[in-house]
Amino acid sequence: MVTWTLSVDRRKAQRAAIIAELDALAEGVQDLTIEVFAEDHYWNAADHGAFRDFVPFATLSHPHAEGLEYVAEALLESFGWLVDFRPPEVTED
Repeated sequence: MVTWTLSVDRRKAQRAAIIAELDALAEGVQDLTIEVFAEDHYWNAADHGAFRDFVPFATLSHPHAEGLEYVAEALLESFGWLVDFRPPEVTED
């Protein structure tokens, strides 16, 4: 399973619109798993003072990288550079 983290620019993105697009993609892409992070996590994430404020929004998982590439292209087409994709952060315990 390949997993990416979707981050969005919370200063400009519309959370509900992104969730609606993710729901549509989940229905149309076989084996796609999406976990949207809680709304309080989204709004309370640290602001690093940058011009654009990207915060983690959801994890996207699919058995094949090509499935995630398709989803990324669809989200970029809909939301432009308000979205970003990266492997999930690894933390040391």
